[in-house]
Parts: sequence; C-alpha cells; structure tokens
Amino acid sequence: MAFEPIKSVMDKAIQSYGSDPKIEWVRNGLSERVHSESVGIYNCWTLTGSPAVPTDRTIEFPSDFSQEVHFITLDDAVELYGIPDFIKLDVDGYEGLVIDGGSRFFGSHRPPIMMELSASAKIIGRRPEEAIEKLYGIGYEAYSMDGSYCAGSLDAAMKCFPWDSSYDVLMLHRDFKYE
Repeated sequence: MAFEPIKSVMDKAIQSYGSDPKIEWVRNGLSERVHSESVGIYNCWTLTGSPAVPTDRTIEFPSDFSQEVHFITLDDAVELYGIPDFIKLDVDGYEGLVIDGGSRFFGSHRPPIMMELSASAKIIGRRPEEAIEKLYGIGYEAYSMDGSYCAGSLDAAMKCFPWDSSYDVLMLHRDFKYE
C-alpha cells in the first residue's frame, strides 16, 4: 500500500504506477495520532504546519499553497489494510511521528524499513535523528543501502550520517534474517 496525502502527488504516482495490482493507494498521511490539519506544501516536498515558516530552506522554496490533510496512525493502517512485509518511509521529517503511531505494530512485527532522512525535519521543528533513535530503541540497526555496513550502535549511526543533508538508510531489526 502507498500512503500519499497530497492529491497532485498521488495523481502523478497513480499515472506512473497505477496499473500495478500490488499497490493499493491510500490518500492519507501517517502520523502519531488520527487528526486533520491544514499543512503548507513547499516545492522542496516538505509539509509544515504553516505556509510561512521562516527558515533558510523554505525561503529557498517559497510557497503559500496549503492543503487539508487527514492523518491516521500506522497501527490504524495495519488494522485497515494488513501487515506490511516492508516499509518505505519518505515523509519529510515526520518519520518519528509515524513510528510513534505504530507502537502496537512494532510491538509484534519487525519488517525492514527503508527511509529517507533529511534536514527538512528542522523546518517542522523536529530533529532528523529522532527516527533513528526511536528505531534503535526497539532493536533496529542502520545499514548502508547495499547491506555491506551496519552501524551496530546508536552512537555509530549518529556519527556516520550527514545530518545536514538527505539520505536513504536501511533499518533492519537485530533478529531479521534474509531468506
């Protein structure tokens, strides 16, 4: 399943991938609680609670466009759509909130997670490291995308990533076994 709260982005994705029967499209955002709010949408693909957040990144990518977004939790999504075997998170700084909204799910399931982390989290008042800290706290470890390097400790993970940029990271639970 693919969650995308922004209609224009979802329309483009469906145009490109909509014929794939393996993808179920859901027009909701994921967060730590069920709610709706108007979010600012920036050309750098970052959602914020205000269309006029004065930061250096949003000044580079100005926009006054906002959209009402309905958010559900990962736990609710699992109840509605089933248990995912793999999670891809690219939610522009909201990763920690999505993880918080999956506390029941993560209590019994440990799928591989690929996520993009970026400094854009700072725009919405979050820390880019937050998601990594939360996942290490429940037994995940950060790997390079090719699987050749594991940052076996939270400290090692914090030292090896460029926190002022965007990057993809593969998170595998310590008990995960390749089949």
